[in-house]
Amino acid sequence: MCNLWGPGVLITEIPNDTIQQSIPPHVQYACRYWLDHWRLGNPVEEDIKTIRQFLEQHLLHWLKELSLIGEVSNGAHMIISLEEIISVSCNAHSFIQRIVLT
Repeated sequence: MCNLWGPGVLITEIPNDTIQQSIPPHVQYACRYWLDHWRLGNPVEEDIKTIRQFLEQHLLHWLKELSLIGEVSNGAHMIISLEEIISVSCNAHSFIQRIVLT
């Protein structure tokens, strides 16, 4: 990603045009807003399994992308919101109501 040559590279050392070329606008958008779209869609409990699997496999990739585009704080808020959603009881009505109200 962005031709990073090793750990410890400062974001300020990476030219912005390199970041923009390496992370297409649609990927940047997805990294920023996937949780909002999921909430506003027709969320179902089965989605939680998919989200957990994604985070288990790609959490660090996602955080790296957010870091490169200057959106780490947004990612932290998304994780907190997601934690609240996941901690809801398995009652489908309660689950959907919680998503709509947050």
